[in-house]
Amino acid sequence: MAWYSEKSVFTTGKYKGKKVSEVDDASYINWLHHSKLNVFFTQEVLDRLKTEGLDLSPSVIPLWIRMLSNEKFIQFVRPPGSRPQDSLSPYRSNKPLLTPKGKEYLERWRNEYDLFNKILTDSTQKELVLEEYLILQQIIQLGFWKDACVKIGGILEYLLIKWFQNKKISPDEVIGKKVRKWKAVKFYQLIEYYMNNSRKFEDEIGSYTDWNLVKNILKDYRNYIHLEKYELRVRQGNFLKRKEFERIYPIYQDIIKKF
Repeated sequence: MAWYSEKSVFTTGKYKGKKVSEVDDASYINWLHHSKLNVFFTQEVLDRLKTEGLDLSPSVIPLWIRMLSNEKFIQFVRPPGSRPQDSLSPYRSNKPLLTPKGKEYLERWRNEYDLFNKILTDSTQKELVLEEYLILQQIIQLGFWKDACVKIGGILEYLLIKWFQNKKISPDEVIGKKVRKWKAVKFYQLIEYYMNNSRKFEDEIGSYTDWNLVKNILKDYRNYIHLEKYELRVRQGNFLKRKEFERIYPIYQDIIKKF
């Protein structure tokens, strides 16, 4: 159902060729009411969802549509005589519309929706970081601690650069020599610049201590992408493991809330 996101393009009807983001909210909701998803936008369904904590404002509609693609999130009922491939309708009874897993997903989404709103005003930037954030959760569930640390490093480096850009701080100001692009600046240099100016910035995106721990554990996280460098670390017995992940993850969670 990803084609219903704000970057999706209408393939039929009066809005054909337009992105969802180019259509005003009222038109979008009207289109939903007349689409094949209309059964999920009846007043009965909307009222029930509201009592269960999901008020379908325009910004929340993409979440609801995403939930529709997973039968574990919503109670469904098949019309009598329907085939497995037939469309499902919402379960109409006194039971909750959202399953326990659906409520858990909703709560997690609420927390995620509040992330990255302070400096990422571009919807593409926020969508990109949220996608990385969600992939990180999957990596953690699999127990891939090195990969989780690398993903954390990538997210924090991206956010730190965007924060500097928002502050009108240039790459050459960070490293003290003339460079034009951020790719010329190493992660540890970004961190050290912030740490050296943390009082000036009033710990806006984390304390000196927090970022010092990030630097100590993740300063060369990029090297783990290259297998030869990773092999060298493994042979030396000095590489990212569960212990490092458990030290850095709580700090990471605190820091990203500030963005």
